[in-house]
Amino acid sequence: MKVWYEYTAEITDESGDVVECLFGKTLDEVKNYANPGPREVVVFGLVRNEGDEINGLQDRGYAYFNSDMILDDTFDSGHSVPKRYL
Repeated sequence: MKVWYEYTAEITDESGDVVECLFGKTLDEVKNYANPGPREVVVFGLVRNEGDEINGLQDRGYAYFNSDMILDDTFDSGHSVPKRYL
């Protein structure tokens, strides 16, 4: 199975619900496209995808940046974030 990574920007409303989710190859790319409204917040993260053309996407995990833009070292799927992203 193939594993690939992409960055995400999740725009959330004042209640914390995700209203828009953007994906890109670089963090700068999703930062440039994220355009939250006045009462919305952007949360940036890294997504780990695993799958293949025959079986499709088999696993997806998210790791998020904190307010100091430090990335969690583990995806919510339990996999470790590769050191090149930390």
